[in-house]
Amino acid sequence: MNRPGFGRRIGVVAMALAIASAMLRPQLSSAFVTRGDELSYRGDAGRAREMYRRALIADGRNVAAVDRFAFSALMSHDRFQLLAGLAALDRTLGQFPDRIELRMDRALCEHALGRFSRAAVDFEYVGMQTHDPRSLLFAALDNAGTRKAHAEHLLRAALAADPNFRPARRDLSRLEGANP
Repeated sequence: MNRPGFGRRIGVVAMALAIASAMLRPQLSSAFVTRGDELSYRGDAGRAREMYRRALIADGRNVAAVDRFAFSALMSHDRFQLLAGLAALDRTLGQFPDRIELRMDRALCEHALGRFSRAAVDFEYVGMQTHDPRSLLFAALDNAGTRKAHAEHLLRAALAADPNFRPARRDLSRLEGANP
């Protein structure tokens, strides 16, 4: 097997495979997300989360994979899964800090872990960017225990976004009634 040029041909094939692998990582990641979605629709949350994890391994920049992985971690109500979801969100938000869906996922995961002040920052960001009264309400509730004036400001912003949003009106009345 000591033919002239054989080693060079093997090297060319290896290089071609390495290039193809790098080029196909996003497609492989998307295929794992699609499979995870299929499993999720069937009610197999654990296997779906594993597919989303594989999608992240294939391409850590796949925002859909991060979103699905984090949300499935949230739905698991498992602390270990929530922490893994937060780690993936933090990595991806480092690259894409303005992705609203990832900020919302992170806020929900932080809230589920009882990290209310951290959750409030992302809820507020999402609410202010999208004028979503629910996100602003969540930010206000996560601030109410420590920063009442800011919570009132957020509730007023929620009412500015939707004047008929009764939960914000109710909680603003409660906060204003609690102030001396």
